[in-house]
Amino acid sequence: TESWEDPVSINSINRPELDHIGSFCLSYDGNLVVFASRRTPTIGNFDIFISEKAGNYWTQPKNPGKPLNSPGNEGNPSLSPDGKSIYFTRCESMNLNSKSNCSIFVSHRLTPTRWSEPEKLPPAINMGHETTPRIMADNKTLVFASRRAGGKGKLDLYQSTIKNKTWSQPRALSYVNT
Repeated sequence: TESWEDPVSINSINRPELDHIGSFCLSYDGNLVVFASRRTPTIGNFDIFISEKAGNYWTQPKNPGKPLNSPGNEGNPSLSPDGKSIYFTRCESMNLNSKSNCSIFVSHRLTPTRWSEPEKLPPAINMGHETTPRIMADNKTLVFASRRAGGKGKLDLYQSTIKNKTWSQPRALSYVNT
């Protein structure tokens, strides 16, 4: 039987008064945390920050700058399993508890500290308000929340897969949507 230790706050990272709640992502290897925050230095209202594990500690979060971050609002980052891509939302409006008019983007790591110009995912995925993208362990399946026509609730989960650089038509995850 596995047992878990009690959680411990990571003080070098946690700033609840500045961080977008629920916007943290741990890399698949457990050595990076990416998240959205309003801490300085910022380029926009909310930016993506990155912290690396150094032994038993986490480094002070760093803003990777432009072009990953923009004068707008970036949030809900999700690192690919190989750490070479980051999926995230760019939103018209965002505060500590909510966001609106968001689209999903992807940026690719050029060097350990530089990212490519973000690319907006195709219209079949971005239909008006998409959020919380998560790239799965196969590095081909994207699960995200969307407020699109025909859904069961305010935000439903959808899945799309990439093959030959083309994303499939998203399908609702009906078994979890309510």
